[in-house]
Amino acid sequence: MADHRETFSSIAYRYRRFERIAACGAALFVVSIALSFAFGRVLTFLAITAFLGWLIVVSALLAAPKLICPGCQKAIYRPEGDWCPCCGERSLNKLILLSKRACSNCRRSFTNRSKSRVPCIRYCTHCSSYLDEKGL
Repeated sequence: MADHRETFSSIAYRYRRFERIAACGAALFVVSIALSFAFGRVLTFLAITAFLGWLIVVSALLAAPKLICPGCQKAIYRPEGDWCPCCGERSLNKLILLSKRACSNCRRSFTNRSKSRVPCIRYCTHCSSYLDEKGL
């Protein structure tokens, strides 16, 4: 069990690093666009900088490691199983069409959008394996 946590800790560390790189690229993109609006025209330097920021974001997101549980080998992006990703208890309510999933133990709610990600993943939602103390 401990080596599962150590394995996932290294993956989580790399994933957080790629998230920070993507955030810096997004900031570079936004600042470049804002400065071009402030100057009233698009300068070549700002256009290149904005493109570079966008390229950093896309590259970081594509290169980020996949978040897969070392215990059950399933993706852990959003709560699909019965276990809460925050507290690890089997207390998620059943999914009903447009309602949000919620944990009756820690009182957190989770969206049902397919591309959304839970901000506090500490446990696998499929097998309840403990993954990371910081959460993703």
